[in-house]
Amino acid sequence: MSLANNVEFLRRLPKLNGFNAFGEFGKNLRSSLDSPLAETTGFGTNPGALRMFAFAPENLQHGAALVVVLHGCGQTAAGYDLGAGWSTLAKRYGFALLMPEQQPSNNAQGCFNWFNPEDTSRERGEACSIRQMIARMAGDYKVDPHRIFVTGLSAGGAMTSVMLATYPEVFAGGAIIAGLPFGVATNVREALNGMYQSPSRPAGELGDLVRKASGHKGPWPKISVWHGSADRTGFGGLEAIDTVTMVTVPDLMAAYQQGMIDLEGVQAVQLAMIAHCELMADRVAIIDPPPDMSPQAILNWRKSSWGLTRKTITTR
Repeated sequence: MSLANNVEFLRRLPKLNGFNAFGEFGKNLRSSLDSPLAETTGFGTNPGALRMFAFAPENLQHGAALVVVLHGCGQTAAGYDLGAGWSTLAKRYGFALLMPEQQPSNNAQGCFNWFNPEDTSRERGEACSIRQMIARMAGDYKVDPHRIFVTGLSAGGAMTSVMLATYPEVFAGGAIIAGLPFGVATNVREALNGMYQSPSRPAGELGDLVRKASGHKGPWPKISVWHGSADRTGFGGLEAIDTVTMVTVPDLMAAYQQGMIDLEGVQAVQLAMIAHCELMADRVAIIDPPPDMSPQAILNWRKSSWGLTRKTITTR
């Protein structure tokens, strides 16, 4: 599927009113907005005591892809679904959707415990629970085992790193949105330091953490990392990672200048990205407008908060 086709699809989605409109989706849902996610029980021993929510569109074909989506702190599976549109995308493109959910009894803030060794080791805790959910989805919907993907936001992004490190043979690829590298913390104190004071780490050190997490020898899942250049939380020293294939965040301005998308398309993609980045305004970098815009249009551009959190990662 091309960038232009995705942009056209996003443009047709109902627009939300205002920059802060997404904020309520993460925690408080209006009764008129119902997620199609359905809870599944009995998916295994569930050592991490997580809840399993899933959605399979009517047009799901045998051998479809499976996308695992992990929410951020303070969010629910349904809230993140409605805020970011995952079930809508599942209907559009015909993939099965799995959205694990944290419970307050595990973490008062609703965060996945990406820093707790009991939850980040293979066959243990929350990582094992998510793996069991994937197995249940594979059995129920006969998904293609070579097209299983995982993505997550914030703490969910950090937990995405955990899943890719502990079960690399399960996933074809993953997307870490505003998350953290695997193994940078083993307790709450280290987690906070990792988020706010994380120094750059040698490539070999980060690589060894991943390689020791399982007996897997490759090939490794392809990974894209989405992180704001003004966001100082999380991926410090991102250029040091050598264990995954990094891809470049699509350059919207280049696409615009080459005629692939128009201004509405640029803004539609930015809107989707903002939704994925929890709309924390202090972490949103306003990108420069296209050079051929009028002075008034530029002023409106800057006032509209169409900021795209982004960090261009060198492809290795």
